[in-house]
Amino acid sequence: MVNEELMTLSDEELLKIIVEGTKAKKERGRRLEERAGESFGDFSQDDFEEIVNYREKRQDDYQLQIFMEAKIWLECNSFGDFYREISKSVIGQEPLKLVLSNVYNYLDSVVSGNPVCNNMLLSAPSGCGKTETYRALKEYFSRKIPHLDVYLVDTTIITENGFRGPDASVCLTPFFDKDIRRPYGIVFLDEFDKKMRPSYSSHGTDINAAVQADMLTMVEGGEITERGKTVNTNQLMFVGMGSFDWVRCENDSDSHPIGIGTEFREVEEIHYEPMSRADMIDAGASYELLGRFPYIINYEQLSPEAVEDVIDKVTEETRQEFDLDELVLGEDMVRVLRDSANSQYGCRLIKAKLKEAVLKEYTEALFAKPEDSTLSLDVEAPGKSTARWTKIPLPEVEEMDEEPEVSGENDLQSEEPATEACFIL
Repeated sequence: MVNEELMTLSDEELLKIIVEGTKAKKERGRRLEERAGESFGDFSQDDFEEIVNYREKRQDDYQLQIFMEAKIWLECNSFGDFYREISKSVIGQEPLKLVLSNVYNYLDSVVSGNPVCNNMLLSAPSGCGKTETYRALKEYFSRKIPHLDVYLVDTTIITENGFRGPDASVCLTPFFDKDIRRPYGIVFLDEFDKKMRPSYSSHGTDINAAVQADMLTMVEGGEITERGKTVNTNQLMFVGMGSFDWVRCENDSDSHPIGIGTEFREVEEIHYEPMSRADMIDAGASYELLGRFPYIINYEQLSPEAVEDVIDKVTEETRQEFDLDELVLGEDMVRVLRDSANSQYGCRLIKAKLKEAVLKEYTEALFAKPEDSTLSLDVEAPGKSTARWTKIPLPEVEEMDEEPEVSGENDLQSEEPATEACFIL
């Protein structure tokens, strides 16, 4: 059944399609598949066909689940709702709208049956929100579209095909493990920029250039075979993430040219300049690989207002991590965090400096912890903090009024309400 036909069905009809077929047939297919392993050996033709039918059924169920969940999500959530939810985690990045509109378009293409062409490169210095974008989307879709895979792969572990270590197919491991042949999902390629930088073997071969070549089929949309299983990637969305720190450092060192007519530019301004395709080609990326990513999106330097929002968010997260009643920052500490915001570490340095200051005082406070107490910390500046323990109040116990004794023929009547009251409590 094609997507056009599915569009005409109600949600109840879709659910009926998903669950049709008996549990006994599914269980038998699963057991036969487990017994067969990678070769079918002495299995009969009927057994073979039953295994194939089981696999086809499982794939159809998966595709219909994705289609139904994505369709309902698109109908129930506007793009504005989507953006407002994710921007609570990824603070102060105006280009986040472009990232999310591309994700929205990807899911719309999945439901409508249009070709998927949504790969993008997300470039920004460390600590600007690239990884936070992945975390926010993963958490969000785990609630909204549970069958949509959103995961991250560390591309620094990838080696050239035939060499020791995992090759490019490791990016599809979750689908190989679950035997999903035509998967849907968003695959984040972390440290993707490191595979663009030339890296030479002892024989003078550029290993990363070979890795880029190995990744072409995967990111373009094709069939990748591993361990006797095949995964078709033409319905996947790939997001390459990178800081291009070595390029930025080279630009930083050239930010103070000497000579008549040269223009002085702040290192900070240079460091946060957007990366272009030309910059990536100069850094070592192949034209073929970049051609598979139609969008390049650059995150920006945070505004002062965004920095304040990040400090508030990090403070609350730190309070929860240390299970504090209160975490109050003095003006000197806030000033230190502000100055850390747009360093080469980005917002990560804000969290690192705050957690370091909190941990020191927290450690000392634990030695003096009284029983049944909660902790609050006042952090005036790095190395200058105060701990406050607050006694947990005991719950008040209401005293019960004594019932007057009743004797004689009213004894039974007086006991029944008391027994009923005890049961209710």
